[in-house]
Amino acid sequence: MDIPTLANSVWQVILPLLPLLATKGAEKISEEAAKSLWEAVKAKFDGKPAAKETLEDLLNEHEDSDLQAVFRVQLKKLLKEDDNFAKQLEGLLKATGTSNTAHIIGGGTVVQGNNSVGVGQGGVYIGGNSEGNTIVTGDGNLVEK
Repeated sequence: MDIPTLANSVWQVILPLLPLLATKGAEKISEEAAKSLWEAVKAKFDGKPAAKETLEDLLNEHEDSDLQAVFRVQLKKLLKEDDNFAKQLEGLLKATGTSNTAHIIGGGTVVQGNNSVGVGQGGVYIGGNSEGNTIVTGDGNLVEK
């Protein structure tokens, strides 16, 4: 069982729910598996003072990227400490139909989620029109005018 991947997958399910959870709307989560996942995470966090405080802070400021990172660190700690909790979350993730797995060999990029943009090694992202510009990639290129 890969704890970082499991923690990331759990986070990907919880992240879009944060605004609803922050308004105490957990009972309105329509997808039962996602609700069960949230309830399992919350119950585990409630059992540890530092984790509980992190969760409360995150629910109060769910868009704060620093608090999101601290939440993920706490989640990884709890998963490493308790194999049964990790197995429980793996089962709940399977029930949600959510999976995030990626394997990169060599240079590459993994992109997940709606409206995501990925640029691989040596690639160039252009968010608009690049007409009239010269774009050179790679090593040791010489461009003369």
